[in-house]
Amino acid sequence: MPCYVIAAICLFLSARRLTRSSSASFIGTLAFMFNPNVLYLQSTPLSETVCMATFAMAAYYFLCWAQDGKLQQLIITAVCTFLATLTRYDGWALFIGVFCCIALVGWMKRQKLIQIQANLVVFGILGGLGIALWFVWNQLIFGDPRFFQKGLYSSQAQQTIQLTVGRLYTYHNLWQAIRYYTIDASQTIGVILFALAFVGVIWFVLRYRFTPMTLAALLFAIPFPFYIGALYGGQAIIWVPGANPSNAHLYMYNVRYGAQMVVPVALFISILIERISSVSLRPFYWIGRFVLVGVILAQSLLITSQGIIDLQDGQHIYACSPQLTINQYLAEHYNGGEILQDVYTAQFDASAAGIDFRNVIYEGSGRFWSQALQNPESSVDWVIVNPGNAIDPVAKRLKEDPTFLSQFTPVVRQTDGVLLYHHLGKPPLPTRPAPPVWKGEHYPCT
Repeated sequence: MPCYVIAAICLFLSARRLTRSSSASFIGTLAFMFNPNVLYLQSTPLSETVCMATFAMAAYYFLCWAQDGKLQQLIITAVCTFLATLTRYDGWALFIGVFCCIALVGWMKRQKLIQIQANLVVFGILGGLGIALWFVWNQLIFGDPRFFQKGLYSSQAQQTIQLTVGRLYTYHNLWQAIRYYTIDASQTIGVILFALAFVGVIWFVLRYRFTPMTLAALLFAIPFPFYIGALYGGQAIIWVPGANPSNAHLYMYNVRYGAQMVVPVALFISILIERISSVSLRPFYWIGRFVLVGVILAQSLLITSQGIIDLQDGQHIYACSPQLTINQYLAEHYNGGEILQDVYTAQFDASAAGIDFRNVIYEGSGRFWSQALQNPESSVDWVIVNPGNAIDPVAKRLKEDPTFLSQFTPVVRQTDGVLLYHHLGKPPLPTRPAPPVWKGEHYPCT
């Protein structure tokens, strides 16, 4: 929720710098504040709203720097970009975009080469620190700085599975990548507002041409080419009604990616409102503003009545998931001890069962992970394994060595085949009531 507030403030301030109109900026910001998908996302523990806030902060301070040229504004831009790169990979695209725009703005303003280089160094070192830290972390934990991109748990590895069965509809198909993300974004934002923003972009570019202000404004729209590139390259996947083929096996998936376009759409709506007002007759000045407020409210109501797709996506995936009996069992009986699991394949969330994540030995635990895989009886009290998953390292060890879990006994089996083992010879387990959430029924989806 604080990120939602921060994003709205930075959006308003950015629009006011571009339009010099507080009323137009406020009305445009309402398109973000009243968007039902954004309102849902800001109420959930997802990284999208955090990304919106850091993205909007970085883009706003870059706009300030492009207009004013103050070094402290560039430093704040770098700090915000650093935070964005630690939030989502969208932030990496932002880093590249700002880096290129710094050079272009310097060239447009006829800055000396040494000054442009200094600006790039200042921004590059601080703004790119998060990316460097991520490479270092992957090297230290997995022995490969690019493990996040090509490793066993990477998005690319997941998408490869879909590609082999013909479900990666956007892979190396630019038209489908554009089509899928445009449909996703328009359903998230609303067709009316999406069309108004498109007109705002066209007008703004035609009016300001190739200027620093144009670059700063277009920087807000980086999520659009980023997600198209990710869909085209097989690094991301979106399934959304209206784009899916008739034989699609899943109703919707990852549709929340479209929410990243709400901020730039709201910005360009502000710009369009200011332009329309500037050419309107004075008696129609406020009438036009009230009409546009009505359009924004009507679009929000229309989205709500037709279905908030980000919410529907979460409900659909939750309904299709197995009943999490392991969570319920551990919430009722866990009495301490380390838990061995491969997080990706087991899909067990320790915190949901009231267990501190420090008690989980997983693929990111370095040498503790290796030790537990070799000798679990002396390392952990619990083991979660998905024997039917070929890429589960715990299942692989069990297949290689049938005595791997000889000192453990199975206590729970979920409907998806995931098993929970407990160490033999331990004290009797306590019994306490589990949260009601784990007692809800799940039904297989078709």
